[in-house]
Amino acid sequence: MISRILLPIVLLALLRTVGLASEVIHDVRPLSLTPIERAALESQPRKLHDLPLKFSPFNTQRPREPQRHGVLSDRVEYWADDTVGQFVVYFIGEQLSSPGVELTIRLVSEEGNTTGQTIDSHKVSRPAAPKYALLVRTGLLSPGRYRLSAELTGIPGARKIPDCVFVKSDRQRPRVTFPGGGIPIIVSPQEVLRETLWPINTGVPLPRNAVKTVDRLVLLEEGRPVPAQISTRATWYPGQEAKWLGLDFLARYSKGKPASYRLALLPEERSASPLRSSLRVTESGGSFVVETGKVRFVVNRRRFTGIEGAWLTEKKGDYSQQTLRGEGGPALVDERGVLFRASDDPSPTVRLMDQGPVRVTIQASGWYTSSRYNERLCKFQTWISAYAGQSRIDLTHRTLLTYDTGKKKLADLRFDFKTTTAKQWSCGADGKTLGGPFLQTNETVWIHQDRWDHYRLATQNGETTQGKRSDGWAAVAQSFGVTA
Repeated sequence: MISRILLPIVLLALLRTVGLASEVIHDVRPLSLTPIERAALESQPRKLHDLPLKFSPFNTQRPREPQRHGVLSDRVEYWADDTVGQFVVYFIGEQLSSPGVELTIRLVSEEGNTTGQTIDSHKVSRPAAPKYALLVRTGLLSPGRYRLSAELTGIPGARKIPDCVFVKSDRQRPRVTFPGGGIPIIVSPQEVLRETLWPINTGVPLPRNAVKTVDRLVLLEEGRPVPAQISTRATWYPGQEAKWLGLDFLARYSKGKPASYRLALLPEERSASPLRSSLRVTESGGSFVVETGKVRFVVNRRRFTGIEGAWLTEKKGDYSQQTLRGEGGPALVDERGVLFRASDDPSPTVRLMDQGPVRVTIQASGWYTSSRYNERLCKFQTWISAYAGQSRIDLTHRTLLTYDTGKKKLADLRFDFKTTTAKQWSCGADGKTLGGPFLQTNETVWIHQDRWDHYRLATQNGETTQGKRSDGWAAVAQSFGVTA
């Protein structure tokens, strides 16, 4: 009698789960093999990189199992508020070119009377790679034990792919709600420019389930909405609620003190109203043209030459005062005296990385290249950022060494800007500002920190200054302001 009563209840629970079958396994996609995985399949035993240092992370030895087979999960136990599980299926070394090859992925219950029942399945005909990623909506599963399996058919003698067993529990994390008064954004005081708008780029961490979409977030300055660029930098689960926010805004300073800022969450039925911005980005003749309302500049998309041209606005509001003109950008010289330039890379990547109402960022990457010797040496990465209503352009540059430092050296490393009419130079050293006029066209002034406690500053006419430490900045000014 008891069994006849319990059986319908068990079947109802199982049917409730099976009813979700088409929704549990999703986003099944092929993954490329890593360089180490590809090299491990080669027949000859060797190290996978020729760097001699044993402690180098690139001096990786051959994996114990080059032809890995298995199903991996990001967790062993998924809690009730874990909405998604991430899995990878490996079957490296199998001959996927055979006709009729099929990969079948199954999610099976391992709990009580439902053991062996298929919750969901997904088939891939003619797999494109020997490694696949997929997501499982664990939030739809009832508490219990589950098995994710993968099987290859159509390949004679194919190895069995070991299963992955995981548990869905009913445990939950404490739920944290978004503060009703908003999250305070602390901006530090500064005395450099006491009355100004200062670009701020920061991040805001969030607990689970606090914010599902950034459309309802608004930045308040002294309680009033102000333009802000809010983006999702990381999520708790793929494509779901935010874990880290990116926040860009212009902080207002008065007498060196910042205004008060809070990040607020609007009610569910409301979304933040779009605010007008003077920031514009267009593409013209193979170049990005950026206008902030105070400065316009051009970045070549086909050949990365830094900032090819820049113009400031005059009183009428037109961009007529040119400050930069001509090709420049990253360059280096090796121990032979050979010049390598980013502009000689025939296929750089120059893309619009971020664009919003407050900030736009252009990112460029590629190789320093010698057109004379048809050689490449080191990679470059450059980020160029501009801000709405601001005349400043921020540039961050990185050079990645790609050579054995025991065999090659660098004689010079630079980033060129071609100013139109440079009048004054200045730099910081030992807490003081040093500077003077350019006495002739193409005059060179350089500062060299040759030791940790000694620098040299020299001009073209032979004047030298020495001290302990450079302050890490230099500037070139024209009659209407600082250019670089």
